[in-house]
Amino acid sequence: GTGGLAYGKLIGDALTRLARGNSYPEAHESRVRSTFRLAMVEAAKAAQAIERSGDDGQQQRQKRPLRVLEVGVGAECRVASRGLYNAALDDLLLLSSGGGAEKLPSSVLSGVDILGIDLKTPNADVIQSARETLAHPRGCILPSFRATFDALEGDITAGLSYPDGSFDCVLCALTLCSVEDQDLAIQEIRRLVNPRGGTFGFVEHCRVRLDEEAESNRLFLAWQQRLLDPLQQIVADNCHLTRNTDAAVYDAFKQDGTIVYRERFFVDEMWPVSCQCSGVVQRVDKLGIVGI
Repeated sequence: GTGGLAYGKLIGDALTRLARGNSYPEAHESRVRSTFRLAMVEAAKAAQAIERSGDDGQQQRQKRPLRVLEVGVGAECRVASRGLYNAALDDLLLLSSGGGAEKLPSSVLSGVDILGIDLKTPNADVIQSARETLAHPRGCILPSFRATFDALEGDITAGLSYPDGSFDCVLCALTLCSVEDQDLAIQEIRRLVNPRGGTFGFVEHCRVRLDEEAESNRLFLAWQQRLLDPLQQIVADNCHLTRNTDAAVYDAFKQDGTIVYRERFFVDEMWPVSCQCSGVVQRVDKLGIVGI
């Protein structure tokens, strides 16, 4: 009806503002940048710990890239194209070249291979642009350190054809709100994360929790989420406003994982998806670290 059309126009206007220049507010993008950096660095540190322990055998300890999967890479490959991986690449480059307090042995990290998946593959020009951005995060890349990027069609809910634990790090931003079955998607992500210190980093929007003191004053937004959720799913590609996404992630990883970082925050410029959460969880069942 008329209300649905008006809401659709309102959402369309909001998305147009956000999409201008393929950018989001800095309060959101800074979380993507820092969360992805932390997830990738912690995964690299786990690889370092395994290399030092020597219990994987010499053959598996050969120099290799950090394997990263980005779920819901998007038509514009926003994270890569906007340079939001660069902080992580800078840190990994520093560690692999002997800088910093926690140098990674050269036998551990030869670079970073990032694979993005989505229901539709981005066009070739977008992928190439993302590759060029990643290749030179600050114009100072070691000849022995490489950063690669590719994107393929895939549905995380239906399952991907990779063996268990294929990726050192899995990442997503504003994706779990719209997957067909969120629990299945998170379980598939967990399956793909390396059980020996692999990480999952996410930045998502979520429902308001009025029972938490920091969010108890967001009653009107919580009411809007409940009221508008059915229309949001129709006009915004199955986007749900009331999913308790961070809790679902922590619950899925609780048996063999630890929470490295967690945050809930608001980005009012991104209404109606202004209530957001970010976090990094790490699978640690074989590293002897206390679980969640």
